[in-house]
Amino acid sequence: MVTGAMPSKSPNLSLFIPFYDELEALPEVVAQALEVLGAWGEEHEIVLVDDGSSDGSERLALEL
Repeated sequence: MVTGAMPSKSPNLSLFIPFYDELEALPEVVAQALEVLGAWGEEHEIVLVDDGSSDGSERLALEL
């Protein structure tokens, strides 16, 4: 499943973050990734990949 806005330019880096039942950890992982990639200063994208979570992680990922 692909969701979210497409970047305006092709990213120089795509970071794939797989997760399974990580409802509590996912916001912090994404925040840290955004901080690091933002400091990098290049076009980037983060792709969250749900591996069948049953704890609501997928719903949260769609909101991030």
